[in-house]
Amino acid sequence: MRKLRVSRGLAIGAAVVATAALAAGCGSSSSSSDGSSGSSGSSGSSGSSSAAKSTDPINLAFLWEIKGESSYAIQDFQEGAEIAVDQLNAAGGVDGRRVEYTRYPASPTDASQTLTQYLKAMSGKPSVTLGPPGPIQEVLTKQIDRTQVVNMGVSPDPPSEFGQKFGSKYRFFAGASLATQGRAAVWYALDRVHARKIGLIYSPDPSDAGAVTAIKAALADRGVSLAVERSVSNDATDVTKEALAMKGMDAVLVFTYENQAALAANQMAQQGIDVPTIGYTNFYPSLSDGLIKRDALPNIIGGTSCNLYGDDITPEARAFVERYKAATGDEPTFQAANAHDSVMIAAQATADANSNDGNAVAEQFKTKTFTGGACGDHKSTPAQQMSSKIYLHSFRTGSPTLVGEYEDPAGTQ
Repeated sequence: MRKLRVSRGLAIGAAVVATAALAAGCGSSSSSSDGSSGSSGSSGSSGSSSAAKSTDPINLAFLWEIKGESSYAIQDFQEGAEIAVDQLNAAGGVDGRRVEYTRYPASPTDASQTLTQYLKAMSGKPSVTLGPPGPIQEVLTKQIDRTQVVNMGVSPDPPSEFGQKFGSKYRFFAGASLATQGRAAVWYALDRVHARKIGLIYSPDPSDAGAVTAIKAALADRGVSLAVERSVSNDATDVTKEALAMKGMDAVLVFTYENQAALAANQMAQQGIDVPTIGYTNFYPSLSDGLIKRDALPNIIGGTSCNLYGDDITPEARAFVERYKAATGDEPTFQAANAHDSVMIAAQATADANSNDGNAVAEQFKTKTFTGGACGDHKSTPAQQMSSKIYLHSFRTGSPTLVGEYEDPAGTQ
């Protein structure tokens, strides 16, 4: 299996860069690449309009790099998105409208360059922009509000959720929030493991802070508090001390970057701490990269809003996996699946709005349920995250095996 790389890891240090550069001007830009493709159909709700239905192409803008454009760049977003475009166009487009895109290589770490690429994208008059990944998306908030063009994140970032510091009424995310991931971990620890003493290892990353806040609130709602918690830096190479602090716990929650999650799991196993170790998408790339040692695997529980693993997956997920393998020769990642579903949602919302007007398109995002995605159905939560379901997998066999499904009550309010 190809190594998985997590989108939030693309932007190491970008949260600080992004926050500092909110008022920054535009700097030099790299050259853009573009292309048009097609894909098979996104199902979803179709709206009616008194105006004649447009037959113009649906124009999308992708804001991410591909491999070779920086040391952080991965192929996953582009590959998943292109499969969606090909799939839609092969089926005749959306309501007869062909889907086209231009990709603008927005940096995950350079705020000025990302702003420049966004402004270039606006000159193409897209109905929806997708990306960029990671905390760098925060630098675009003021521009998104100014242009009133819907933006879809391709990786979670709690400060960018609607109602938070860098949120916008025009910004959505196809997956589940990290707060939902945190609540899912608590649910599994309390209701499946029946843990009484729970430990937490977490990173100081602003994205993980949203999950930590949700974890503590969810525990408090159940009359439970953390027995012990330890912070691990995002570049730590030894977490022995933090792992040892988890002795005596019934379950340990791990919300850190991927390398540190694997280190924590390995250290606990080495120290004989044989308890469920519950994380989120951080454990999946660690598994694929071979970072988790064999003796630690039986304790690992990962959580993701996109279930692409095993035999018991939806027909849509299976079809996506098969298309992805045929197109790339690789196993798809959840990043690729999120980008795929983001294209499906964006194209259908534009067609249903029958307009490129940002408010009309945003209304479709807010009110419609979009079905048939690789990651399941998508409907906006109050935070404008379009999934509220987490699939939890055991890593005992060396491959993710479904052991629980969590539907976040906060996503249905």
